[in-house]
Amino acid sequence: MTLNITYRELDKYTELDECVSLQKEVLGLTDKNTIPSLLLNVYTRKTPKTGIILGAFSKEKGKNKLIGFIMSIAGIENHSLYGVIIIIKKDFRSQNVGIELFLRTREIAIKNNITDFYGIFDPLEGNLAKLYFNKLGMTGIEYEQEVHRLTNTDLPNDKVVLHWKLNSKNTIQKINRHLKKKSADEIIKTHPIVTSNNRPDSNVVLLKIPDDFLKLKHYDQLKAIKWRKETRELFNTYLNNNNYIIKDFYTRINDNTRESYYLLEKLISY
Repeated sequence: MTLNITYRELDKYTELDECVSLQKEVLGLTDKNTIPSLLLNVYTRKTPKTGIILGAFSKEKGKNKLIGFIMSIAGIENHSLYGVIIIIKKDFRSQNVGIELFLRTREIAIKNNITDFYGIFDPLEGNLAKLYFNKLGMTGIEYEQEVHRLTNTDLPNDKVVLHWKLNSKNTIQKINRHLKKKSADEIIKTHPIVTSNNRPDSNVVLLKIPDDFLKLKHYDQLKAIKWRKETRELFNTYLNNNNYIIKDFYTRINDNTRESYYLLEKLISY
């Protein structure tokens, strides 16, 4: 079914209040952990422009209903934009709303002379990795431990820092789907997989993550914490200590089980 979804920048208090409600509804956040409407309003200022809050709306019963939003704030250095949060209602995630929010944010950023976009995300969430690395052409440049602590979980909240060069060749090729990729089977045959007991010094390595981390952390938090600790050590070793970046993301079905891997590439300088 094709849905009538429209996109525009937000600035009305009523819409920003809806952004707060979405944080609670979709992410299950408490009042303490949400970004309040007063702060959201700060980043809708136009003179000077302090950020971009872009909303996605679906028409329901003749009215436009907010079904997702993305918030980015102006960076201090090098004509940059920093992505703070993206939220989309579950029923609309298969409608390419996420990629549209990013691409439209990119258009607005470029018009305002922004060249680089940064953000953070949980690297164990493969659904986001597919969007960021495969469809948008971002790279993962640094690993951060315990970025902040949510009050409703014991799971360490680690993140990878994203870098999106808005006008790079890689970005343009990926958003236009002009970049040919090898299959996951080919990649796994030709590059080593890093583990706690095997850390090869190869120019390209693969790092495995769990198939469905969102499901895992809700139904088996102890196993989720184990994945976090094991991959934390590996991400820290390669990204922070040995000058690698996350360049791509691959999945395959093996013995009726989905496997997910990051491709890490070593750089001389970045």
